Amino acid sequence: MSYFQYPVVANIVGTNYQWQVNTGNGYTNLVNGGLYSGVTNDTITIASPPTTYRNYKYRCVVNGNNGQENELLFSLKWKGSANVNWGNANNWGCSSVPDIYTDVLIDSGTPFSPQVNVNAFARTLKLTPGVTLQVNSPRTLRVEQP
Repeated sequence: MSYFQYPVVANIVGTNYQWQVNTGNGYTNLVNGGLYSGVTNDTITIASPPTTYRNYKYRCVVNGNNGQENELLFSLKWKGSANVNWGNANNWGCSSVPDIYTDVLIDSGTPFSPQVNVNAFARTLKLTPGVTLQVNSPRTLRVEQP
């Protein structure tokens, strides 16, 4: 599942830049390639990170000084522009269906109110007042952190 390119700018100015990632076991230096470009510049781009990278932390070491942490998070907003089907990517921002790593927001005032007619997932689910969400049996909506 792809969402965007994620440029992050170092919060320290200097001459030597090295971006690092912490996947849960401490920081390690990144190298250019795959998802990452600009790892020795003041700005790094993370191209189409998978949602399993949620909570990865990034920082830039500048002239030997650690910069601020930047945490990778994923969220989607229901657009409801195609139909009522939760499983239709065209109903979501970034044209991706949420998964267990994705925070979901459903606002009122969309053309269609969502109906869960596939087994669905979300990390969190926020409904604004007036929103209806229908889960059609035998389907389920699993919210990891209610």
